[in-house]
Amino acid sequence: MGEPMPSLSEQFARRNDPPHNPSKILYVVGGTDRSYLENVAWDPADIGLGGNPAGADWERYEMLAAKARRQLPDQGLQDAMWGYDKFGRMVILAQETYRKRRGYFVEWPSSLPEAPYPDDACIVGNDVLSERLGERPAYIRYLSGALDLLPVMPSRRIVEVPPFKWGYRGTGPDCLASAIEYACCSEILDKAPGRDLRRGRTRLDAAIKDDPDPRGIGSTLESVIEKTSAGETLEIRIGQIRGWYAEALAEEQRPPWWETD
Repeated sequence: MGEPMPSLSEQFARRNDPPHNPSKILYVVGGTDRSYLENVAWDPADIGLGGNPAGADWERYEMLAAKARRQLPDQGLQDAMWGYDKFGRMVILAQETYRKRRGYFVEWPSSLPEAPYPDDACIVGNDVLSERLGERPAYIRYLSGALDLLPVMPSRRIVEVPPFKWGYRGTGPDCLASAIEYACCSEILDKAPGRDLRRGRTRLDAAIKDDPDPRGIGSTLESVIEKTSAGETLEIRIGQIRGWYAEALAEEQRPPWWETD
C-alpha cells in the first residue's frame, strides 16, 4: 500500500515558498487598517533620518523598502516610519503617497500559525471600491481585538500580495475565498474526497462576493459586507465558515441510499 496523502498544510509546508513576501502598497482606508497600524512597534527615528535596522534585519528591510521605492513619490520614503507588528513582521508606513491617503508595506505571510485560528475570530477588512485602491488587506481579528494578516496560499504564484478584494465577482474575491479555505478549513478539506467541498466553497463565494443564493444552493445568505458612505467593510466569523464546510462534508459522506424527509 502506498503512503497516505499528506495533509494540505503539510503539502504547503514542503514547498520552497518564503514564509513572507513584501506586499504592494496598502492604503489606510478604515478603522481596521488604523487599528492594525496602531499596534505596530515603530522605531522612533524616521527612515530619512537613518532610522533603519541593522544586522540580520537589514536584508528584510531592503526587500520591503525596494517595493516602497517603486510605488512611492520621491519624498514618500524619506518621511516614512518602520517597525514590527505584534507577530514580528516588518512594516513601513508612508505619510506621502500618490493618493491623499497614507499607505503601508508589510511582510505578508504565506504560512499558518501552529494553532488553528479560533472559531470566534473573524475575517475583516476595509475597502472603498469607488476609489479604485487596488487589492486590499484582509485580517484575522481575534476576540481580544488583536489583528493578524490573513495568509495567502503559498501554492499560488502571485506577482503582488495580498491579492484580496470582495463585494463583487472577480479574481480578487476568488483569491480571498481560496485563502480563507486554506487558513480556516484545511483540516475539514483533508477529509473530503479530492480535497474539494464545492457546496461549502459556493456558500463562501456567495458571502464575500455579496451574491446571495448563487446556482440554487438552497439558502439565501446574509451578506457579510456592510456598505456605507465610507466604504465596504468585510466581516465574517471563522466558526460560521467552518460550519458551512462541515455541513458540506457531512453531505459528501452520506451513503448513496441516504434519504431525508
